Amino acid sequence: MILDDLHWADQPSFNLLQKIVRERLLCAVRPSSPFVDSLSFLAQLCRKPAQDVAPFFLLGGYRDNEVTDPAHPFWMFFEELRSKHISTTNILLQV
Repeated sequence: MILDDLHWADQPSFNLLQKIVRERLLCAVRPSSPFVDSLSFLAQLCRKPAQDVAPFFLLGGYRDNEVTDPAHPFWMFFEELRSKHISTTNILLQV
């Protein structure tokens, strides 16, 4: 999934993105599983995806000078990913 201009995204947009990521991580887990809410289980899923779940790659573009506030929904989204041990990489492009 490729998303551009994330610096303009509002909180409801990031809520939807979080829901998509969460569902991709939990789609291999039966709803009755006691591990659905376990962060350690999520971390294991992130490191070693289930064989019946297709890989998920998210590429997002943003202007770093537009998201300087740590309370911006952009940074809150990435902090949530990191708290769940989901690997993220920032690539700085310069002209």
